[in-house]
Amino acid sequence: MSSLKALVAAFRANGWIDNNGIANSLTKKLEHGNLQAFLNEVKAQNGKHINAEAAGYLLRDAQLLLNILRKIRDVKEREHDIFHHNRLGSYETGV
Repeated sequence: MSSLKALVAAFRANGWIDNNGIANSLTKKLEHGNLQAFLNEVKAQNGKHINAEAAGYLLRDAQLLLNILRKIRDVKEREHDIFHHNRLGSYETGV
């Protein structure tokens, strides 16, 4: 998230994001861990208050991070399911 916040700040500083309110809104979404809302806002502002090249970088990096977080969540859910399945199996067999 910090790398995305740094990109937002850099793009605001160089004018690729031309509105303080948009930059602040994007930063707040990242601070609250709301990547989907961040992606939605970048898409909505692409070519308007966010330069298309900057939007491309932000969308790419945010989507990559979102995909990684989803994979981590999926692995944790599978581990949880396996653990509970194994525990239940132990109880059923009296082991």
